[in-house]
Amino acid sequence: MSLSNKEVFIDTNFILSVFELKKPFLDELEEAGFELYTSTTVVKELNKHKLGKLALKLLESKNIIILDYKGAKEADDAILELCEQKSFILASSDKELKKRAKNKHLKTIDIRNKSYLNI
Repeated sequence: MSLSNKEVFIDTNFILSVFELKKPFLDELEEAGFELYTSTTVVKELNKHKLGKLALKLLESKNIIILDYKGAKEADDAILELCEQKSFILASSDKELKKRAKNKHLKTIDIRNKSYLNI
C-alpha cells in the first residue's frame, strides 16, 4: 500500500454500506492499519437513518474518533473542509462527494462492485 497517510475520514453512506452490503469494510480498513475518523455532522445524518442506531453502535465498538467540527453548514462541504485541514483520506461511496474531493486533490477510498475497497 503506497498511501503514507493512515488517517481516514468515513462518511455517512460508507458507514451505512457496512450494513446494506453486509461487508466488513471498517474492519478491512483497521486491519490495513488505518485510523478511522468521522464527525458530529455524520453522526447527525446517521441519527436520521433507519439503520442509524446500529451504525452508531458500530462506531462505538470500533473506537472511531468523532470530531466536533463547526465549519460549513452543509454536510458535504464540512466533510471536505475537514479532510483538507487534517489531510484525511476520504472513504465514501457518494459519487458527487468523491468527485468534489478529487477536484481538491484529496485521496479517496471507495467501494467497487459492492464487494471490495478501492484504496
